[in-house]
Amino acid sequence: MSLRYPPIPILELWLERSAHASLDIHFTDMGPLALMLTEGTPWMPNVTFTHDHAVQLVYSRDAIKALAAHAHHWEKFLYMCPSNNNRGFRLASLLTLIPFQDATRLTYFIPMVCSSREAQDSILNAIGRAPNLKTFYWTFPDPDYPTSRSLFPWHRLEELNLTGCTRQLSSIIPKCTSATRLHLDVEFYLPSQQELQPSMPLPVLKCLSISCHRDAFLLLRQIECRNLEVLFVRLRGEELEGFNELEDRVVQEFWEHFLVFLNSNHSLRLLQIEDMEESLIEEHMLKAFFTKTPWFTNLIGLKLTLGNADWAYEAFDLIHSELGETENRVADYFVVEGNFDDREEKEVVNMGWILEDDLDEFLANRSYIKKVTNLDICSFPGYEG
Repeated sequence: MSLRYPPIPILELWLERSAHASLDIHFTDMGPLALMLTEGTPWMPNVTFTHDHAVQLVYSRDAIKALAAHAHHWEKFLYMCPSNNNRGFRLASLLTLIPFQDATRLTYFIPMVCSSREAQDSILNAIGRAPNLKTFYWTFPDPDYPTSRSLFPWHRLEELNLTGCTRQLSSIIPKCTSATRLHLDVEFYLPSQQELQPSMPLPVLKCLSISCHRDAFLLLRQIECRNLEVLFVRLRGEELEGFNELEDRVVQEFWEHFLVFLNSNHSLRLLQIEDMEESLIEEHMLKAFFTKTPWFTNLIGLKLTLGNADWAYEAFDLIHSELGETENRVADYFVVEGNFDDREEKEVVNMGWILEDDLDEFLANRSYIKKVTNLDICSFPGYEG
């Protein structure tokens, strides 16, 4: 049932009638505020729509109080109030009104909010009282604000999606010791970290997804994940204030950090890399990617997507030849394909392989793969199904 501005008494009546059913709640303030409690027939109450921000804030507060009275029935909660202004900050702070300690069924909570730097700790401390929370998303509001004040139980979570700069994330990642799936959205922020920090052990991590600029490869190198099986990397453009001021040597070292990570002690089986820009992965980097220590010996599948196709086919011929000379088993499966990417609206080149006989056995015992939304195995080069 989808409710858009239902009168609070009607919302309370609906919640009472839900009895002991587990609740999946979508609370969104994108446009006219709406509540979506379960899938079903849309329901539009006969009330007047309003875009008056003060009215919306009062309504949101009252709706949260009504929902909070049934926190013990929550199973999933998506709270989308991303406005980056005083109203958005107030909507984010409403989370402190919720008795999360009563939400014993709640395993999945995604607050898409822009909190003020002052409210961040109190919001995290409130959410952290949910005793069985397993999936959590968080965006750190201010690169200059410390992340160490909160008592949030990062160590209990199994799936995390974190957005912030390298300094912030490097202080949180070591605490995520129970994470099996981790997504990092890394923002560039000067001064860029250029010195190696102590390693960050994540002993049960199976899937790592990172969307970043190349400077985040230093952060990636510091993650120690012996049981990692799936890695997804999406490179973002670098037309950023301050990035072009970095020395060429430093930018080259970023790529070296990535190669060191690939050759570290892990159990990587599926690797997907997207470079939709024109020249982030340069030709010499691509050759080093394949011709240095053969980190890909145990890979079942590789998909490398390049937005710059001018030299990709020539590089492929050289790499394929060198793989054949070393009698590497993937040489017979290594292919290159040209495709039109609908999302980017441009021609791209995909190169890599998929060992389908090994893939079936691998997927049969790994249910978490189905939850990795940005991994499209069917699009891997050479996949026939």
